[in-house]
Amino acid sequence: MIKQSTTVGRRGGLAVSGAWLPALVAGVALFALPIGRPGRPFLVIDPDRFALPIIGQSVGPSWLVLLLIIGTIGAFVLSLVPLPTWRRGDLVLVSGSVALLSLIAWLIATAMPFGIGAVLVLASLCLVLGHALSESGRVMGDAFIAASILFVSAFVVLFILFPLFTVLRQAIFAGGRFEFTTFINTIKHPLFFVLDNPRTPRPELTLTLWWAAGTAVAVAAYSLWRRVGVVALLLRAAVGGAIGFVFGVMLYGSGALPTSLAVVSIVAPVCTLLGLAFALLGQRSRLGAVRGSLNVISVLPIITPPFVLSFAMIFLLGRRGLITYNVFEMSSGWIYGIPGVAIAQILGFTPVAYLLLRGSIGSLNPALEEAAQTLGARPWMTLKSITWPLLRPGMAAAFLLSMIESLADFGNPIILGGNRRFLATEVYLSLTGRFNPRDLRVHPAR
Repeated sequence: MIKQSTTVGRRGGLAVSGAWLPALVAGVALFALPIGRPGRPFLVIDPDRFALPIIGQSVGPSWLVLLLIIGTIGAFVLSLVPLPTWRRGDLVLVSGSVALLSLIAWLIATAMPFGIGAVLVLASLCLVLGHALSESGRVMGDAFIAASILFVSAFVVLFILFPLFTVLRQAIFAGGRFEFTTFINTIKHPLFFVLDNPRTPRPELTLTLWWAAGTAVAVAAYSLWRRVGVVALLLRAAVGGAIGFVFGVMLYGSGALPTSLAVVSIVAPVCTLLGLAFALLGQRSRLGAVRGSLNVISVLPIITPPFVLSFAMIFLLGRRGLITYNVFEMSSGWIYGIPGVAIAQILGFTPVAYLLLRGSIGSLNPALEEAAQTLGARPWMTLKSITWPLLRPGMAAAFLLSMIESLADFGNPIILGGNRRFLATEVYLSLTGRFNPRDLRVHPAR
């Protein structure tokens, strides 16, 4: 017996839309629970913060609350109307979107804390839109998939993008007035970035400019040798000069920005290359023990706190370390600074690159490499012409992830940083040590 498919196509039909239940819950929450609250307590039932009293009291733009009520009731009514599924889904989508956007706009305009009713209405309207997107065919999947996309997007906006926007906005706005002075002063602060230090005999700025000019000339000479066009020549020379300038800043500059850039320039390429090597070893090895051991070892640095790794490096390579002092009879503090932080981050972030590249290598079609070997290509030529082009997206993702993890790392720099300053530690010290919240808001703009 063939079972009837429950998948609803764009021309299919259902007697009742599945959006009626969450729309009903949203409507009940509007009239029975407060959409705002007067103070910090969350579970306070204030009758003056219900939807209808808010319209009567003209709290904020009351027409937005009226649109919220109309959109919610409209979504409930339309979900019960016997229309073609795709058309009813479009109508419910429009009505639910009007209700959801009206509630969000009213909460932003009034700056009123969320009430328990607002939370329930927002969640219910997301479910309504999930059913509408699925039934209209806008999302090729069931209502659960569509609603999951909406909920994940709402969590990202609410807990990541909105707080980040609020913090960065306050870095250039003071008292509702645009003010770029604090941002510039923070960038020019010696703790953040110093290039031409008057206390040192070296002309750091001149040396950095020499690096930029030398790199630009070298790139231009190589481009002339390759016989590229004039526009490409100028563009490559400009990019080469910028890279040389950044390299000079990392060499001769001081402060949190040059130090973090120097660590990133070491950690990201090394983690990516080591992750690629281990991923190739794990996927191409014929020994199951090698693959299993790599899978287990790759998880250990991820679940281990960074403080444990930093302390282990101090016990092994510190001034009284087991290896440096007891074996080589050395008492040096070389581990405190850029070398120690870079080594700790490489040990901690290489497994992340390995796990990412393992999936990329596992998805490669081995028939392409076998065909190249059959045609007489050497292993290096196969890697260069077949494997490497297919791995470039995964390599770029691993490089970018390693770079972000290195910039955001706090545990290793705070323990192994020594007298060097890093962006992550400066963000922490801006609030706890110097207590400068405006300085704190500038540093995340890295």
